Amino acid sequence: MAPTAGTMITENVRLARPLPGARSDAIWLADQLDWRKKVVVKLLTAKLKTDDDAIVEFLEHYAPYQEIETTRAVLVYDYGLTDDFVPFVVMEQLTGETVAQRLRKEDRLPPQDAAEVVAQLADALDKAHAESLLHLGLGPDNVFLCKSTKGMDARVLNFGVASFTMRDRKSEYAAPEQYLSQSTDHRSDLWSLGALAYLMLTGQHAIDGHKRRMMQWDFEPPSELWLDDVPAEVDDWFTRALHKDPEERYPSGEQMATEFHKAMHQLKDRPAEGAGIAKVIEVGTPSTAPATKTRDVVLEEGDEDSPGIVIDVDD
Repeated sequence: MAPTAGTMITENVRLARPLPGARSDAIWLADQLDWRKKVVVKLLTAKLKTDDDAIVEFLEHYAPYQEIETTRAVLVYDYGLTDDFVPFVVMEQLTGETVAQRLRKEDRLPPQDAAEVVAQLADALDKAHAESLLHLGLGPDNVFLCKSTKGMDARVLNFGVASFTMRDRKSEYAAPEQYLSQSTDHRSDLWSLGALAYLMLTGQHAIDGHKRRMMQWDFEPPSELWLDDVPAEVDDWFTRALHKDPEERYPSGEQMATEFHKAMHQLKDRPAEGAGIAKVIEVGTPSTAPATKTRDVVLEEGDEDSPGIVIDVDD
């Protein structure tokens, strides 16, 4: 039976309304009656719902994901099966937007913001990896940027969920070994972090679907994309972060974040903003730097993988 407003997921969680943009009524705003607060309920995909082995694995192995000791992952209150045997997760309501939603409005993140998000996500991954837990679905739809007046505040979504579904294996953020259905480990998550960093910094996929189908794992160095605020030093970081061979990648999120910060710190020695672009224009080469955008205040709901209310405020 399809979920409807008023459906009781547990004796204390009642569905209120689906969040617009969610596919197959997968994400609902709900009332936690005993706490008298709003929560978000994620109903897992039909593919998982009809796979008995996956359901058993979910019920047996999801519990440790609730114990990850980090503020950089969305807080999960409960999980289980509905009376109709639909797997669900109850989590906190967040205010903000996913990286994917942000990049639909802006070409890319400012470099220093991207570096801050990388550091925060690296911390979340390291905490999970210390417990031998993998995400295997990290990407722009699974990273939430909370509304904050104190810099970037990123949270990882869907820990313990993505690893039980198949749809993330073919994404632009899945490591080569994951894409090829080979053995994965914590370095697979770190590759995904590198791919997400490339997207945030450049606004482009490091290795798109066409290259994957051709088994081509090379990428264009960010310094060659005519981005005046990206230092050339970051090229070496991506060469290691996105290496096809897991043995050649960074061994931990902490080291990735530290080296990324060092590379991005080279910005302080670069010319003032616009200086490099002006030089390019003088020789007649068109600049592809993203244009400045102005926006009105927008209030909208999150999509399937982004619980909570999405608020976009002018810069």
